Amino acid sequence: MPAWLNRSGAVSDEEKKAFYAPGKDWIQTKSGRKFWPLSPRSEDIRLSDIAHALSMTTRFTGHLDRFYSVAEHSRLVALATRHLGGDEEDYKQALLHDASEAYLCDIASPVKQSPEFAGYRAAEDRLQRAIYRRYQVQEEMRPIVKKADLVMLRIEAERMFMALQPEWTEHLAKIEVPRQMLSLSVGQDWNLAREAYAQELSKYWGTQC
Repeated sequence: MPAWLNRSGAVSDEEKKAFYAPGKDWIQTKSGRKFWPLSPRSEDIRLSDIAHALSMTTRFTGHLDRFYSVAEHSRLVALATRHLGGDEEDYKQALLHDASEAYLCDIASPVKQSPEFAGYRAAEDRLQRAIYRRYQVQEEMRPIVKKADLVMLRIEAERMFMALQPEWTEHLAKIEVPRQMLSLSVGQDWNLAREAYAQELSKYWGTQC
């Protein structure tokens, strides 16, 4: 533990560089592993960590009427691919399309696309591709998955916010929702979301990956 963490006053650039030196930029996952989000190693990626973290991570930076997790979102995007005529490869990619958020916290898309976050976008892309490779999923976003993600965006926004800004309402109205999903219920408790998401993951990759 560096001494400057326990003292008041400014921290010098030299002290920061020593503490945040290459190799020290890791997090501890739910399974107890060290994980380097900026330099991900395949052997450190675990579906159990992804399922747990995404089930406790909220969509829309938490600005919702009730709890709604990225884990539930991912499972429902996968479901949407089937209603849109997708195949098993679409379904598998959809399950993992936001998996990088288990290790790098998500940033709202309109903000993330700003020039200031170019470095973050690069790190997120590198991590997401590493996860896809680990589970032998196509790295480039499949069109059906992108469309399914937008379908869920409309469903989530219209059901999880008390009111929407007019600009957003106009944008969402252009997204067509499959008839089979019009009555979809969203907003599971985090532990139920984790179990349901983990169950879908296990169908393709087992429980030990």
